[in-house]
Amino acid sequence: MTGTSTYQIAIIGAGPAGLTAALALARLGLSTALVAPRPTAEALANDTRTFAALGGSVALLRRLGVWSTLE
Repeated sequence: MTGTSTYQIAIIGAGPAGLTAALALARLGLSTALVAPRPTAEALANDTRTFAALGGSVALLRRLGVWSTLE
């Protein structure tokens, strides 16, 4: 990558919280950088982690329009 970019917000980490924060802030109109290593195809295929989403988190993911994909 060449050149430089300027962002208003940098989110470090692409776990559930980081992804949600980056999406929410970008939808608010802030230029947002999500900083995390790009996962390899092998790492994605072998990722067996899970997470639980409680009421408030589900409501936020619904407002962001991603809950139906996660269901």
